[in-house]
This record gives sequence, C-alpha cells and structure tokens, in this order.
Amino acid sequence: MLLIAACSPSPRAQNGLTPMPELEELGEGELRIAMDNYLISSKSPLNSQYEYAFVDLDNNGRRDALVLMKLPYTHWCGWSGCPLLVFRANIDDFSFISRSENIRGPIFVAQTVSNGLRDIVIRASGTNTPDRNVFLSFDGQNYTSNALAAPQYHITPSTETMDKLFR
Repeated sequence: MLLIAACSPSPRAQNGLTPMPELEELGEGELRIAMDNYLISSKSPLNSQYEYAFVDLDNNGRRDALVLMKLPYTHWCGWSGCPLLVFRANIDDFSFISRSENIRGPIFVAQTVSNGLRDIVIRASGTNTPDRNVFLSFDGQNYTSNALAAPQYHITPSTETMDKLFR
C-alpha cells in the first residue's frame, strides 16, 4: 500500500512533472560572505565600508549585486571616484565577476544589454575630464574597467527608462 501511495501523482504535479521548488533570493548574508572573500583575496582592509544594491543584470530571476566601495577612502577612492564591484547571483552564493574604477553616483542600470548583462550608466568626472554620462558595458568577461575611458551615454538617465541604484 505504501509503495502505491508513493507512486501516485502528487496534487502539485502537472502533466506528470513535479514542479521545481522556487529559488530563494540571496541577500545581505550571502553578499557579506562574498565581500569578505573578495577583501581577503585582494588584500584589502577587512574593515572596508561599501554601499550595495541588488538588481537582476542577466534577466534570470535572481538579483545580482552591485557594490560601490567607500572607506577607507585612501585605499579605495581617488579624485575621480571609487571602484564598483559586480557579483553574479548563483543558486546559493555570489561570485565576483567585475571591477570598474572611477565611479561616482548616481548609478543607473539601463534596459539595454551587452553580452548578456544590462549596461550600467554612471556620471564620469575627474580632475582633467569634463562631466558626462557614460555607460559601462559587459564584454563577456568584465564590465568596462575605467569609467573615464567609457563611451558617452547621450540620453539623460531617468527613472522611467532605468533603475536608479545609488545617488
């Protein structure tokens, strides 16, 4: 009797298939672990401070993480801004995929996609460069590494066309 009951279709089964369990969203705890690993591997101060935002960059239903480094300022930042780290959300953890330098807010994520990941639009400014909006595109391995060398984005970023993440 038990064998028959175990083989009978469950009420959740549809068309003979049992649905997969829903994936749980990764959050601050998993990001903190990924950041600790990054700080150790890059020999950076373990007391570093940063801002972060979760956004689905590859349209797979899992929110990836963008991390804007802040402190200690002399370690991370310069006249032209601070590094932006990008982490991909896996099933149960985050993995580092890219670092871009000279980033200042505001930071937007565009609806446009380059090599499978959404473009990131930021304000580039520095000592010898005019202020302008630029976009960081993914080349299949990394996002643009230096925002000051990124191509200009000619449309004014707005919250109607992009997700605003950092001020």
